Amino acid sequence: MPGVRFAIGLFCFAFWQGCAVGEASADSPKAQDTAANPQLTRAVQLIRKQVGWFGAKPSKYSREFLFTVATMNYVQSRVSPLEYARLSKEQKKLPATPEECLAARAGICGGQVQTAREILRRLEIRNRPVEFYMRGATPAQNHSHIGLEVYYRDGWRFFDITWGTFFRGRGGRADEVLSIEQVLDTENVAALAVTNNSDLWFQQWTAAGLDPFEYLRADNQDVIVGRAGRIHLRPATDSKPARIYTPTHQPNFVGRNSSAADSGALSFRLIAVGRDHRVLTISVSGVAGSGVLVVEGETGKVERSLRELRKAGDHRLDVSKLTGESLTISVRPDSPQGVGYVVFERISLQ
Repeated sequence: MPGVRFAIGLFCFAFWQGCAVGEASADSPKAQDTAANPQLTRAVQLIRKQVGWFGAKPSKYSREFLFTVATMNYVQSRVSPLEYARLSKEQKKLPATPEECLAARAGICGGQVQTAREILRRLEIRNRPVEFYMRGATPAQNHSHIGLEVYYRDGWRFFDITWGTFFRGRGGRADEVLSIEQVLDTENVAALAVTNNSDLWFQQWTAAGLDPFEYLRADNQDVIVGRAGRIHLRPATDSKPARIYTPTHQPNFVGRNSSAADSGALSFRLIAVGRDHRVLTISVSGVAGSGVLVVEGETGKVERSLRELRKAGDHRLDVSKLTGESLTISVRPDSPQGVGYVVFERISLQ
């Protein structure tokens, strides 16, 4: 069911933004936010009441766990991929923000995680996205998924909002949830899954012969945690004489697009570059922040200041002295926690 698989990845490249909410006077920015985002305000208020039922100091659960599970249940029951697919088929307006997702009661994995993260942010629960980019036999067969991690008791814990799932550690506390690193390193981890497989989208997915937890077993995938990691790009099959690299169901920026402490930098590795490349051309859509674009091979690197890339369009770099079967593209911000990134449409090698 290609349409179902394609839909599940559409929101995975969103840039998450949000604003604070809370008790405030009628003229304050917080009050205005409450009025502008009634769905999010209602969600936060209800989840606070639900977790409050467990008391100020729950004996078996951390409050972060309770807030996260309550948020996951809330979003899964109110932000439906099935409803999103129905709206898409009828060519109706699709939700693009957490407030819109809750109002339309529709959204796929990216919209669900975007909504859950915004609710958790308003609940002051530390969290970060976890993205999975699975590489198909050709770029057109690439697909993706996204979940999130929440931090408590000195560790990150992975939750899959779409499938209402977390992975509970063996022999631990009731709230002992594995991190994504532990999930991917644990043999037969599916046996540890606590999941809501009665969800109608889950039923449709499995009835179509698809695996909701493909990312647990995928060999050719890139896992991006907190927007930090490396994406592998392969050339299009028809890219001759130049090799053309275009992000397909993958992020389209390189570098660090957030100064948040839990965010990192994204780099790209161009694979199957051949041995006859001379010029790398990057088609730039935009640049933000400051720093240096770096292209590295086995025998050295080429650098270009982001200031020189600010004009949209094609920018050419001489990479004739960089040998190897792959090239790595990254951005070095001017400061360790600084923002510096390049949005691009494609990269070509000639």
